[in-house]
Amino acid sequence: MRWLSPSGKATIRRRDLTFHKELGVGMSGCVYFARVIRTGAACCVKVMQKKKLVRLDQVDNIKREKLLMTSFDTPFVMQSLCAFQEQAHLFLVMEYMPGGDLFQLLVNGTEKGLFEPGPSRFYAAEVLLALEYLHDRLYVYRDLKPENVLIAGDGHVKLADLGFCKKLQPGERTYTTCGTSDYMAPEVMLSQGYGKSADYWAFGVFVYEVLSGAAPFTGKTDSARHKRILTADLKFKANFHLHAKDLVCKLCVVDLSRRFGMMARGASEIKEHPFFSCEPGFDWGALERREARPPLKPKMRRAEDMMAREPMSGVARPGEDDKLSREEDELFGGY
Repeated sequence: MRWLSPSGKATIRRRDLTFHKELGVGMSGCVYFARVIRTGAACCVKVMQKKKLVRLDQVDNIKREKLLMTSFDTPFVMQSLCAFQEQAHLFLVMEYMPGGDLFQLLVNGTEKGLFEPGPSRFYAAEVLLALEYLHDRLYVYRDLKPENVLIAGDGHVKLADLGFCKKLQPGERTYTTCGTSDYMAPEVMLSQGYGKSADYWAFGVFVYEVLSGAAPFTGKTDSARHKRILTADLKFKANFHLHAKDLVCKLCVVDLSRRFGMMARGASEIKEHPFFSCEPGFDWGALERREARPPLKPKMRRAEDMMAREPMSGVARPGEDDKLSREEDELFGGY
């Protein structure tokens, strides 16, 4: 199906879609499985209420997400098929990812709620390649967590939800406190200014969580959790993979000058760590070419089965509370 016209405009509108299942809910909107009526093509559509975006001061983030998802060219980051807007809503149309997200697979697709070292290594490596792609283009991601790692039909993964992604010039810092608290680096929590350092800390948390089934800095209260993050208070079970333990300890380091990824050799230091390099047959080149075989086959939600569901009613129907002033509506120009 052709999603864009020769002039770059979306070829579909809300009236051309039927919505069949809500796939996820985030701060900025809801993601639905949808079908294009005239062609039967399957897609995911992120539906966002303009009034809510204005209220949450998320307009710039959402416009930036759309721009990035149409400009990146890598199999490791989600891209947009098209985008359009109507009276009260924005619509971001994306490829349907039938494997769901990594958090769902972790919780529902494994016996113990965690991955063995092999799958953990594979997913961590593909996530690292996604982060490396963004960092090479001067972007920081700022929202790494298993829920934002989506699984394609072939079992490979893609980084999704680029709403917090931000471009920083070399040496520049950003001070916004954003992301998921379990994954926040100390410098984010303390509003000290940060760049890609926050992504490398979050990557350490990610490696820990996929191997153990839980985030490393848990606490009975938010205060207790924050204290553990600010001191990098890592605790490991006796059977935690030794190479992975060493890698996490070198990523979740308060001192930025000692954090892996932030030293002279950048991401190469992580890629050459024994957690990856000591695994027989592990090949970064094959991963980059998408030739490595995924270690797990998650249960796929077939598009045909999703389309067989009764269409939902009321999705993105404007109401009285959705009315925008002229100034508010102008904020969404060019979407």
